[in-house]
Amino acid sequence: MKLFALLLLFLSPLTASAHAFGQSYALPLPAWMYMYGGAAVVLLSFLIAAVFVKSSNVKERTRRMCSVGSLTRTVSRVAVVTLWIVALLAGVYGSSAASINFLVSFFWIALLLGGVYLSAIFGNGVALLSPLRTIALFIAHDRALVSYPKKLGHTPALIAYALVILLEFSPHSMGIDPSFLAGALIGYTVYTLLGAFLFGVRDWFYYADCFSVLFRVIGKVAPFDFAHGALRLRMPFSALATEYATSFSETLLIIFLLASTMFDGLRETVTGSSFLLKLSDHAFVQIFVGLVLLFAACTLVYVGIIFMMKRMLHESRSIVSLASLYAYSLVPIALAYNIAHYIGLFSIELQSFIIRLSDPLNLGWNLFGTSGMSVRPDVITAQGTWQIQLAVIVVGHVIGVYVAHRIAVVAHTSSRKVWVSQLPMLVVMILYTMLGLWILAEPLAVG
Repeated sequence: MKLFALLLLFLSPLTASAHAFGQSYALPLPAWMYMYGGAAVVLLSFLIAAVFVKSSNVKERTRRMCSVGSLTRTVSRVAVVTLWIVALLAGVYGSSAASINFLVSFFWIALLLGGVYLSAIFGNGVALLSPLRTIALFIAHDRALVSYPKKLGHTPALIAYALVILLEFSPHSMGIDPSFLAGALIGYTVYTLLGAFLFGVRDWFYYADCFSVLFRVIGKVAPFDFAHGALRLRMPFSALATEYATSFSETLLIIFLLASTMFDGLRETVTGSSFLLKLSDHAFVQIFVGLVLLFAACTLVYVGIIFMMKRMLHESRSIVSLASLYAYSLVPIALAYNIAHYIGLFSIELQSFIIRLSDPLNLGWNLFGTSGMSVRPDVITAQGTWQIQLAVIVVGHVIGVYVAHRIAVVAHTSSRKVWVSQLPMLVVMILYTMLGLWILAEPLAVG
C-alpha cells in the first residue's frame, strides 16, 4: 500500500525545481501547470485520433531506399566485433579508474543508450549488427542442436535485462568497476554463444538475447528498417500498430523497460529516496525491493486496464492475448522516459566515449585524433534539458494514445468498441504523463 500511496502523491503537487543529472532548474511556472497541461494534450490527442484514424489508413507502407551491399555489412560487423573485443580487453587490462576506462563508456553509453537511440532511427538494423550475433553466426552457422522451447518466450531476455539494470543501479559502483563489468560481460558472452550453439542463432537472438530483443522492440518506432539486404523507409511508429508482442514475457519486458527508467528517476528524488530508506537499511535491498514493487505496480495497472477493457467489450480473447496486442503502445512511452532521464548523461558521456575511442587500452595512443579533446558539460543546459524532457514525455504519451487507437481500429469491428476500448487506455496514459512530469519536477535528494 505504501507504494501505491507514493504513486498517488503526484496528484497534489506544489511548486518545484526540475532536475537534470544533479542540475536544478527553477520552473517558470508551478509544476502542476505542466502536469495538467500535459494531461490536457494527451486527452486532446485521443479526441483527434478518434475522429481521424480510420480502418482504411491503418496500414504499414514501406519504400525501398537503397541496397546495403555485402561488403558494407561485412565491414560493419567486423567493426562492432572489434569494438566488443577491445572493450573487454580494456576492462581486463586497461585503467582501473572508471572515469577513463573505455569499457565503461562503451557499454553503458555507446552500446546500451546509443543502441536504443540508433534503433529508434534505423530500426532492426541495429539488432542485426550485434557483435555477439556475428560471432555466433561465425561459430554455429545458425544450426541448432535442439529446438528453442517456445513456451519460455522472451523470459531469458527479461531476466538478463533485469540483471543488467540491477548492475546499473548496484551500490558501491559495481556497475562501473572495469574489471567486474568485464567479468560480467565475458560471462554473458559465453552464455550467449552457448545458447546460440544449442538453440540456433535465429531463435536465440529473437527470444533470449536481451540486447537484441530490446533494440528490436525499440526499433519498431523507427522511420527505417532493414530487410533483404535493403534499407526501407516507412511511416514512423507504423510497426507498433501492425505488429504485436509474441509472448507475455515480451510484454513484461516492455513494462520493465518503462518501470526501471521510472524507478531510476524516482529514487533520485527526496520522496523516492525517503521511501526506499523505509524499506531497508541495506542499499541493495532498497534497490531490489523498490524496483520489484514498482515493476509489479506498473504490471498490475496495465493488466488491470486490459481487464477493464475485456469486461467493457465482453471480449472473448484472453487477458494475456489482449495485453500482448496492446503492448507496443507502451514502447513510445518507455522510449520517452529513457530519453527524458538519460539525455543529460548521454550528451556528456558520449563526448567521453569519443575521447577514449582514440586510446581504448590507455596506452597513450591517439588513433582518431580525439585524445586531446575536452568534455563540455554545458552542451545542454539545465533549462534546455527540462524543456527536452517535458516535450518528449508529452509527445511519447501522445504517440502511445495514437498507436493504441490504431491497434483498436484493427482489433475491433465497430466504432463503438474502438471508443470503449480506448477509455481505460486513455486513463492510464494521462496518469503516466502526470507521474512522469511529477518525477522530473520533484526536488533531488542530496547524495
